[in-house]
Amino acid sequence: PMYIHAFRASFTYQDIGGGGADGITFCLQNSSAGASALGGGGGLLGYSGITPSAAVALNIYANNIVGYKYVTGGIVGTPYTPSTPVNVASGDAINVNVNYDGNTLTMILTDPTAATSYTTNFSVGQLWTLLGADSAYVGFTGADGGTASTQQISNFSFTPLAAMSARPAGNTVVISWPAGIGGYVLQTTTNLTSGTWTTVTGATIVGSQYQVVVS
Repeated sequence: PMYIHAFRASFTYQDIGGGGADGITFCLQNSSAGASALGGGGGLLGYSGITPSAAVALNIYANNIVGYKYVTGGIVGTPYTPSTPVNVASGDAINVNVNYDGNTLTMILTDPTAATSYTTNFSVGQLWTLLGADSAYVGFTGADGGTASTQQISNFSFTPLAAMSARPAGNTVVISWPAGIGGYVLQTTTNLTSGTWTTVTGATIVGSQYQVVVS
């Protein structure tokens, strides 16, 4: 599970050959099934039934309108919103950027082949409240049905964005960052060009924050 208070994600999506069905979701979820969570097939995009969850869905099935939708609670529905001039069902490789600042989720679709782009925003509020934790499983679901497809995800990147603070306290500085982020340490160096970094030890948890006091 990855920290979800704020993040940047990117990937490349391609409906190989174009004209397939049904689509995919970029999904954040805290199902009891963990990384093995799997939703329904066909138009349910492999997402339906995964709870708690939030996702951005990309639909390539023409009868449901080719486009996108923000969905939650393991529920998908039609119609979708077109992302004109970017056609996610064109067969072109579509670069997708998803950025979340703690309230607004921004999605940018870019088709380098057609030289087109599309941007949209979703006011999603606090995802950690919706998903019941500071972290969640992050990944993809996908499906086809009566119409087959080969859908490819590549170049995936997910970067949690933790807010770190520093405040003076006499001859020391108190540095804090979220305890829920996991997997991160504080490091120090006396020369930014040396490439030598040393991990600062002695971090303690105060409330929901790690804290380190530096002389």
